[in-house]
Amino acid sequence: MKNLKILLFLLIPTFFYTQKIRVFVLAGQSNMNGFGYNKDLPNDLKTVKDVYIFQGNSVPDGEKNGGTGKWDVLKAGNGTGFKTDGKTNTLSDRFGLEITFAKRMKELFPNDKIALIKYAREGTSIDSLATGSFGC
Repeated sequence: MKNLKILLFLLIPTFFYTQKIRVFVLAGQSNMNGFGYNKDLPNDLKTVKDVYIFQGNSVPDGEKNGGTGKWDVLKAGNGTGFKTDGKTNTLSDRFGLEITFAKRMKELFPNDKIALIKYAREGTSIDSLATGSFGC
């Protein structure tokens, strides 16, 4: 059901607007999540116009509600510590590469809206045979 909502969110505007929406998926492990401090961002990176983000809630493998999220205007705070219940996004004091990525995409496509879909999970191993309670 939530995948259908995402698809409709991205497709319905195309019937009414001629403005393009460029969609990018940002996925990965710890470094994708982002550990930069919002307070260290220069002013020109604090907001990027016409950029939206859907950040899925990260959960351990096999647990329910993974990927739950809510579309929002991009602002600093989507780094480590970000939380969502699907109705409300709670920003953290950290940011990830989505900020500079969005800025660059707006430079390349100034007349288009940018939609980012971000999913990152910390504390995972690339090696599925890694020992411990973490891993793929």
